[in-house]
Amino acid sequence: MVDFGNVPGPVKAIFNKFPLQMYPPVASDYEDFEGDESMRRSYFEGQNAVQTSGADTFALGVYNVFEHGDTSRLLASDPWCLFTQLALCRKSRLKLGTRAGLGGAQRTKQSTKQSTAPQHSMVTLSPLAAVDASLPVLIEGSSRRFVRSTEGINEILRSRIKDCEDVVYAALWDSVVYDAWIAETVFGAPRDHVLRTYAFDYKANGAVLSYVSRRNVTMALLKRNGFELRHAALSRYADSPAGPMAGPMAGPVAGLLDPIVENAQRTLQQFESLLADDEQTFFSSSDSAGMLDLKVASYTTCLLHCASSESRLAEYLRRRCPQLVAHSLLVVQQYC
Repeated sequence: MVDFGNVPGPVKAIFNKFPLQMYPPVASDYEDFEGDESMRRSYFEGQNAVQTSGADTFALGVYNVFEHGDTSRLLASDPWCLFTQLALCRKSRLKLGTRAGLGGAQRTKQSTKQSTAPQHSMVTLSPLAAVDASLPVLIEGSSRRFVRSTEGINEILRSRIKDCEDVVYAALWDSVVYDAWIAETVFGAPRDHVLRTYAFDYKANGAVLSYVSRRNVTMALLKRNGFELRHAALSRYADSPAGPMAGPMAGPVAGLLDPIVENAQRTLQQFESLLADDEQTFFSSSDSAGMLDLKVASYTTCLLHCASSESRLAEYLRRRCPQLVAHSLLVVQQYC
């Protein structure tokens, strides 16, 4: 019968020859990780931003943020994420955060360990943090968290657009203009532009990881909102060896972008005319921005500030749609 209490001779001989050694403790980098996480989190402002309990707070997960030059506010770099950010401000009477509040207002890495009042926030995430690899997500609560997916958020926001005409207008932006935004971001811009817009940590990756990240982000974006179904040829091209990972589009494939962008340009012009003909500040009948205004401004703001220098749609917006340009700034200023 084998005695499991005794160490076999050959094994014992090895350990006798190579005795165990005590190694010094390894320094924990948890505090550095905590500081890095806090620097990806900005905080909504206003009287309603601070809550008495963490269970009453939310965190909006977005791809990336940029500083809005006209207001110095931190805004999400994707139209859907920005629409959600503005809608949260409207619903909860919040103000947009600033870079000074990145990681917590006036907080340093050392002070992040101190207890602070729970506060609504916005945090940059990898799309892989979502089940469907799509952002935004809304994380509600602290200890017991409830996560709303992109589709869940969109369903709620669509239900808040009450006017039937506005519902149709919003759907137009989420199809025609959305498709042009994605098409130009993925296919009509320098290769690293998609990461600049949709990856918060793209500078930290090496060449190989950047390639993998760019491909993952690209394929996830093409699946979002049914883009790959409406533009199957572009989606197949994206997944081919000669796709956007290899370089700029050329030949017949480049012509696939033209009708997408031209349709979006016509849509911009139609809404430009609506504002000009009605001689009103907002599309809603009130003196403040309604849900359709937030929808339109989320796209125009991202086009003005996040589109690549090669974007024909952004150039068209700047040259031909002064009313929409002014409208986008007025909407953002409502929450400053």
